[in-house]
Amino acid sequence: GKTHLPLTWDAGEETFSLKYNFAFDKVLGLNLFNQELFEKEAEYYLSKAERYGVPLDNRKMYTKSDWLLWVARLTGDVQKRKALIGMIDDYLKTSPDRIPFGDWYETQDGSYHEFRARIVQGGCFILLI
Repeated sequence: GKTHLPLTWDAGEETFSLKYNFAFDKVLGLNLFNQELFEKEAEYYLSKAERYGVPLDNRKMYTKSDWLLWVARLTGDVQKRKALIGMIDDYLKTSPDRIPFGDWYETQDGSYHEFRARIVQGGCFILLI
């Protein structure tokens, strides 16, 4: 069977993207998608992980911390969730750019892209709901 959903409905299996908006299916209890799909996605994301996180998609190596935590909300597996959170923890502790919590950064070296200390970081609290 399929290991994950591709970047777009007509893209090849080698493509991927973080399906972060699926988190609201969980938060709102809509159950539009089954847990098996969420677990497969989380497993695939972890297979694509770099030191500081999972890229947003296969085209670039950057990610967003808030959306990475939205993805962590998908899985019911504590170890998968801890692995995703741990990458952000590592970024905050060891990234080369000592700035207030940057939300858009490179997954390989932790360098940030313009955004820092933005209100979107409130999305990191999604794990509490």
